[in-house]
Amino acid sequence: MSANMGPAHDRVRLSAAEQRALAELARCFDEEPTTAARARDRLWRMARTFGAWLWRAAPWLVPVGVVAMVIAGAWSTTAGAILGLITSVLLLMALLRVLAKRAQEHARERSRE
Repeated sequence: MSANMGPAHDRVRLSAAEQRALAELARCFDEEPTTAARARDRLWRMARTFGAWLWRAAPWLVPVGVVAMVIAGAWSTTAGAILGLITSVLLLMALLRVLAKRAQEHARERSRE
């Protein structure tokens, strides 16, 4: 049996506690994900999908945000301020989208050279 154990530097002696910990770890990897983990993953996927949609739609939502801010500002200063904040975030996203496209085009041009 000692012929199948390999070289001495490959052998590791584990205590009983270490062996139990490794067995527990292996059991955790073999189990199906819990319902909470699946729900968290599904929620994370939905958030990423919404974020991607918002990233693409930001330039088109800015005028809607401005109109909503002006209308809400006539009724309530707080609502106008909140919508103004949302509109500024949309403007920032639109600007970042333009800058990201410009950076991609610049990188493409540099790779062609």
